[in-house]
Amino acid sequence: MATIPILEAKGDLLPYEPDFEHDEFPSRWIHQAPDFPAWLGKLQEEEPDQPRNLSPFEQVEQLLFDYAVGRPMIYARDRRLLEPVGFHVWEMKTLDVRLFGWLPMRRHLVLVCGEMKRHLKPSSRYKPFVDRVVAFRDKLDLDRPKFLMGVQANDIC
Repeated sequence: MATIPILEAKGDLLPYEPDFEHDEFPSRWIHQAPDFPAWLGKLQEEEPDQPRNLSPFEQVEQLLFDYAVGRPMIYARDRRLLEPVGFHVWEMKTLDVRLFGWLPMRRHLVLVCGEMKRHLKPSSRYKPFVDRVVAFRDKLDLDRPKFLMGVQANDIC
């Protein structure tokens, strides 16, 4: 069994580091599946669904920055637990993008995949993404418990 730093050293997980200013430091940490950065790169080509100040890529960058620096996250707007609850998969939301992952411990988020919101209507199209997160998490040699079981907003931050 391994910890997150060991999995990052082996390349099974990658750190995600927002662009902090010299006086900003993380109070939460983001880790990524090895293929998440490639998806994030493709997101730069996407257009927003409606005219917005930020592109979908910029929306995600801002959301992840806000998470990492510890800004308050509004539960129903920025993230929510997906059903079925037993899988402990979380969704982080922007106006145009959905990110899927899980929390192995307080203040640590692992992102596995994402999709444009427009491709996920109705929400029954979430199942493949939930399954992908669970499959990725199951194959990791991560110390148990592999996920945080709290379901309240303060349980995850």
